[in-house]
Amino acid sequence: MTTGEYRLSDVVLDESIGRASPDVEHERAVAIFDLLEENFLNPWAMTADRTN
Repeated sequence: MTTGEYRLSDVVLDESIGRASPDVEHERAVAIFDLLEENFLNPWAMTADRTN
């Protein structure tokens, strides 16, 4: 599999977070954008260190 196959494709926040000030909403939007643009997930690495 290629690196692109191990990326977040969407971020959904549940309603329990609620609304915040415009500054906080902007920072939240920037953080989500950064997660989606710069993320990499390797599911095999997460299980490699587990002991049975």
